Amino acid sequence: RKLCKKKYKIISWIHFSLKNQDMFDPGKLVDADGHLAISSVIREQLLELGVKNDEIMTIFNPMERHNAIPEVKKENYLNLFYAGRMTFDGQKNISELLSGINKIKGINYHLDMYGSGEDLEKCKEYGKKLGINSNITWHGWTKNLWEKITVRPSALVMSSKYEGLPMIMLESISRGIPVVTTKFDGYEDIVKEGVNGYTYKSGNIEELGQKLIKISEQKISTKDIQDSIENYYTENYFKNLENALAKLEKI
Repeated sequence: RKLCKKKYKIISWIHFSLKNQDMFDPGKLVDADGHLAISSVIREQLLELGVKNDEIMTIFNPMERHNAIPEVKKENYLNLFYAGRMTFDGQKNISELLSGINKIKGINYHLDMYGSGEDLEKCKEYGKKLGINSNITWHGWTKNLWEKITVRPSALVMSSKYEGLPMIMLESISRGIPVVTTKFDGYEDIVKEGVNGYTYKSGNIEELGQKLIKISEQKISTKDIQDSIENYYTENYFKNLENALAKLEKI
């Protein structure tokens, strides 16, 4: 701004956690005139840096509205899926997901695993060790996921230790699919307990198993699931973005 000798606002719009990164000094963001945050986690991180509350606008990310995937009901049956990188005990924590699946008793189930990664074979071996691989299909990397999934799954399962704003979660909910997930920082932005899914404390495998069984026992309204992310749908998102920019312009 000084070099150009112009008068304009400088707004930050960061799309990842400000912590645990070495791309830039997050403390420099304090000098910006305003900030757009895609999650409540980033908002809190900005506040911790000393940014004023009224200089931060939480706008999330846009998501297209989709029709619900057709459902084929089967009594006493769970059709679960995961889509993402295969990291055994890193961020995605697939070992915990598989251990939780192993806690499902008295219910027929199938787990579709979409994705690849450095730990794919290790994950498969762990599934074999648990004796559950006969209930799992390992699809590997899938280019057009939502063309592959033609029957609505019972739930998306996520065992992540941390996340930014997981788009797979929004994509699933927009199609009427509930989620079962860890309580990673910022999960409250998306997951509403009993409305669009269930949560469990990371590391509590017994609780994960219980929440998966709960999905089969308690019917969640498909419309309520889709409506739960109303603020993310593009028509509402861009209204919020315009309002946020108008507020920042007045600062």
